[in-house]
Amino acid sequence: MSNVQESKEHSKATPAYKKAMRIANSARPQHDGIDTRCKLNSRAAHMLRKHNDKFSQQAAVNLFMENYEMQCKLRGSNSPRAIAFYVWAIKTEESYIKANMRHNENAKKERLAQKKRDEKNKMEKNVIKKQ
Repeated sequence: MSNVQESKEHSKATPAYKKAMRIANSARPQHDGIDTRCKLNSRAAHMLRKHNDKFSQQAAVNLFMENYEMQCKLRGSNSPRAIAFYVWAIKTEESYIKANMRHNENAKKERLAQKKRDEKNKMEKNVIKKQ
């Protein structure tokens, strides 16, 4: 398994996000086993899930799902380790949905506020022109 997280780094990447991605990508495929890569991915995913922005949350979900797939290949889908990674992925995805909803609600409120400001400015300009 190769991590493709490096190429998907967003423009607003925080130092914590960059550090977590460095940790996740530090596994050496030729020398490190699946358990080592899972450990590194898990460490990075737990770091990312604590941040409440949608980019970090989505990266954490991707890392947890990658761990789940690796554990399923190694131990089977009913192993406790695989199930634990799947549960973490679901929990993180739920918080990602909440963070994304908050982001959408805030954006909607900001658009409405901007629209009201524009209307107010337009009315003030009309009043000044009439005088």
